[in-house]
Amino acid sequence: MAAGEHPVLETHGLTIRFGGHVAVDRVSCRFVPGTLTAIVGPSGAGKTTATALLTRLYDVTGGAIEVGGVDVRDVRLASLRDAV
Repeated sequence: MAAGEHPVLETHGLTIRFGGHVAVDRVSCRFVPGTLTAIVGPSGAGKTTATALLTRLYDVTGGAIEVGGVDVRDVRLASLRDAV
C-alpha cells in the first residue's frame, strides 16, 4: 500500500447475535476509500451495532471484518481504536 493510501474496509458474511436475537445477519459489503457510503434502515435494524463492530466494541458472531485484507480480530485493540 502506498504512503497516504487508505485501506479498503470489507465485511464477509458478517453476523452478530445478542442472546437469541440476530442483530446483523450475513452482511457482505465493501467500503472503498474516497467514496461516501450511507448505512440506512429502520430503528433496530442493526446500524449502530454494525458500526460498533469495526472498533470491536462487540465481536462478530460469524464472518469477518477486514481492513486492508487484515481481520480486525488480528490487530491489537489499542492500535485498531487509535486508527479509527
